[in-house]
Parts: sequence; structure tokens; C-alpha cells
Amino acid sequence: MDKEKLLVNKLKNGDHGAFMQLYEEYRLPLYRFAFSSLNSKEESQDLVQIVFLRIWERRNLINLDLNFKSYLYTIAKNQVYTNLRARLYRKIDAKYDKDLISSKEVEFDKIAYNDLSTQFAVLVNELPERRRQIFLMSRMQNKTYRQIAKELNISENTVDTQIRKSLNYFRKKLKNIDLFLVFLTITGI
Repeated sequence: MDKEKLLVNKLKNGDHGAFMQLYEEYRLPLYRFAFSSLNSKEESQDLVQIVFLRIWERRNLINLDLNFKSYLYTIAKNQVYTNLRARLYRKIDAKYDKDLISSKEVEFDKIAYNDLSTQFAVLVNELPERRRQIFLMSRMQNKTYRQIAKELNISENTVDTQIRKSLNYFRKKLKNIDLFLVFLTITGI
């Protein structure tokens, strides 16, 4: 059994020292990962704390047969999405303050969102079949790159490349990048 698996096994059994060793190993890479999406030192530091708090609280649920690093980054990725959604909702709340805007403007924004959603669905269908399949497995079925690679008998690198090509295609087609980012944030894609 490798060093990390031994530490994770000890963590599962409540060993605080093993937890601290894993924390020290992953806190900076997780911080960098969070900061690359959030661009906020405070939010990124908080995110690392939240991820490790969840690890500690759910330590007995950790599957030793799965890659701990992937598990950690999946929690971090989901927390990044949560933070981005919270930011968006704060902006929407401020924007839609009833004293500041009319219901017609709200209705216009709903129509714009629906149009963007429809446009995005069309773009997904324009992807080459295999790329579309990989994208939908990742973003709609919430499968990990490893799961997709195994199921489709391809490499994880191929999965990553296809996801990136999909997102780049969407960015080019959806010329208003702010709307694209808002849409991705709202939908959790």
C-alpha cells in the first residue's frame, strides 16, 4: 500500500496526524486550483478549509479503492461552483432589488436567459458525436474523467481534451463571454 493510501486509511480511522499530513500536502495545490477560478485570496483560503472540513466530517465514507486526490479535487470543484453561484445570486439580488428595476427588465432578462439556454442546447448538438457524448457524460451525468475514460475505453487525457475543445467551441460561438460564464455558473456546467 502506498504512503497516501496508508494516510487515507488512518484518516478513515480518525487519525488526526494523518489528516494534518494530507492537509499539508494538498492545501497549496487546492488553494491554487481555487484561486484560478475565484481570483480571491480569501475565498480560496476559505474553500480549502471547507474542503478539508468535509473530508474530516465524511472520513468514514472515503473509498480506499478510489484516488484520494481526485476525490479531493471533486469536492473542491463543486465548492468552486457553489461559490460562483453564490456570487451570481448576490449580483442578481442586487440587480433585481425591487426599488431599482421594473418587472419588465426582469422579464427581459428571463427571456435573454431562455434564448441563451436554447442557443447553448443547439451548440451542444452541433458538437461531433463523440465529443458531445463525452461532454454530456461529464457535465450532465456528473461523471469523472476517469469514469468516462473507462466507460468509453479512452484515456483521461482524451476526455480532458474533448471537454476543453467543447468549452472553447462554446466560447467562440457565444460571443458575449459574460453571458456564457453566467449561463455556465447558473447551470453548473
